Amino acid sequence: MQTDIYPQGKGRKGVKNNVKAFVLHHGRNGRGKIDGDEWVKDVVLDATDESNAAMADVWGKFIETGNVPDVKKLRKGQK
Repeated sequence: MQTDIYPQGKGRKGVKNNVKAFVLHHGRNGRGKIDGDEWVKDVVLDATDESNAAMADVWGKFIETGNVPDVKKLRKGQK
C-alpha cells in the first residue's frame, strides 16, 4: 500500500502551497527565475515503509469501525 500526499493550505500572502511546491519542483522562467530541483521526487524516494504502514493502519481501523481514528498531529518541526 502507498500513501499519496498533496500540499494543502495557503501561506501568509495567500499563495497556495501546491503552487509553491510546483514552482520549486519544476522551476520558473521570466520574472524572478527559479531553477527547479525536483525535490518532490526526492521526498517520494525517501518516504519510509513506516509512514505507509501507519497510514494503512489508520485506513484499516476506519474500514473495520466506520469511524475515523484519532490521529496525533505533530507541530511544525516535530517528529
